[in-house]
Amino acid sequence: MAELSAAELEVLESWYDDPNLFDREVWPADSDKSEDWQVKASDLVVKHDRIAIRSGHGVGKTAWLARRIIWWGSTRFPWKVGVTAPSSSQMYDALWSELAKWHGKMPA
Repeated sequence: MAELSAAELEVLESWYDDPNLFDREVWPADSDKSEDWQVKASDLVVKHDRIAIRSGHGVGKTAWLARRIIWWGSTRFPWKVGVTAPSSSQMYDALWSELAKWHGKMPA
């Protein structure tokens, strides 16, 4: 693994406890589309080991979770993220495809 520059380390440190800043800087074109609940939930992830989100279908939970997984993996090393879903189709067809979508939108 290549050594990170001081500037790169500074950016990673600024993102460590601020997933909303991570979103704004990594996906600037999409950052203004975050719902209020997503911003609040992101703040809670920093302060708590577990959070629960109750809501209806199609409100952005999977997109939010995909971005949080990418944020976690980008700011911690080594890292692991445990993920569960009610069905394998929700895990593979929804979450993994959403992870691929947001990862693909990241700058090179």
